[in-house]
This record gives sequence, C-alpha cells and structure tokens, in this order.
Amino acid sequence: MPDLKKLETNGIEVQGCLKIFGTVANVVFDNLGGNTLLGFNESFNSHYYCRICCTSKNDAQVLFDHSNMTIRTKVNYLEHLQAKTFGINSDCELNNLNYFH
Repeated sequence: MPDLKKLETNGIEVQGCLKIFGTVANVVFDNLGGNTLLGFNESFNSHYYCRICCTSKNDAQVLFDHSNMTIRTKVNYLEHLQAKTFGINSDCELNNLNYFH
C-alpha cells in the first residue's frame, strides 16, 4: 500500500525526466478471495452475501428486478462498516487509495 500511495501522489521518474503516475485500475479475484480482500463476510450462506447490493438472501429469491434492490454506495458502506451489518466485517485496505472504493 505505501508504494501504491506513492505512485498515486508522487509518481515515479522514468529516464530522469518523465514522471508517471498510476493507481489500481482493476482487481480480479474469485468469490472467497474478493470477499476477504474487500472485508465482506466470507460465508456465502450468510444473510447478506452480495458485494453489489444490500438485499438479503430471502429477498433475493423474490426480487428479480434490480431497481427494487438497494445498491451499495460509499455512504451506506461506511454506515454498514461501523455497525458491522449487511455482511461487512472490516474495511478494505484498497479504500485508502485516492481512486478506489
């Protein structure tokens, strides 16, 4: 993480004159690895299992239109993180980057 933060804010010099900045553009993972990295519940049998929405397992069986589901946002993510609800156990370290959440 310190190297990624440095790359975002200070960049690196290439050949003494060109400064290049960068950040994390994409993260690829399997379900368990993703839930672990992002701080979500690692049990896929939990009541709130989805990383994208706040729909319960029971509601997901009857709500087929995504417009009826509450999508996770930065605001409700932080609320759920504080309360340790909706399947969020811990903060994701990548959220400390400038352009990731």
